[in-house]
Amino acid sequence: LDFLIVTDAQSKVVYSSNEKSSEGVQTFNASEVIAKGTGIYADSENNVYVLSAIKLTTGKEHIGYLIGGIDYDKQDLLDQLKEMLGVDFTIFFKDVRKATTIIQNGERVLGTKLRSDVADIVLNQKQNYENKTTILDEPYMTMYTPVLDKAGNAVGVLFSGLKITEIEASRSKSMLLSVGTALTLLIAVAIVMLVYVNKGIK
Repeated sequence: LDFLIVTDAQSKVVYSSNEKSSEGVQTFNASEVIAKGTGIYADSENNVYVLSAIKLTTGKEHIGYLIGGIDYDKQDLLDQLKEMLGVDFTIFFKDVRKATTIIQNGERVLGTKLRSDVADIVLNQKQNYENKTTILDEPYMTMYTPVLDKAGNAVGVLFSGLKITEIEASRSKSMLLSVGTALTLLIAVAIVMLVYVNKGIK
């Protein structure tokens, strides 16, 4: 787990080990996390996490929630994967870029939106999308993979891309398929970890 948060019955934070959350702020709708189960959520400031929550009670009185979380947009993980594989990665929450290894003028390219035609295929139709495209004037072979929540809804997108000038197209395509699958499994493992932690707390 990256952090634990304790809230009152109205989801207001009373304790947080998460530096992005502060006391008195409603960072998550904890009752929604309870109802929908472990999955990917955004807080009130649009930070994105894999979350699990349990209701805290004393006798029959509901006094708050305990929330366990893992950062969805772990930048250091993407950087490590790029260093190992030579592949650029981006994590989108819905259609907004939340973490990336793509850098322009010394800064990460964040907050930009997925192209509408790609979003339709990946988020609405829940299908992988692969294509050659140009990113910052460089030709890439790219793969976009939907991230699904517990209910099967597409809540985000995982992007992987290789510069065509660096690796031949046939090998690139094979690697991108493997990388896309690996990233999806990493998110799934994080969710499974939280499920087991949640059961352990209960």
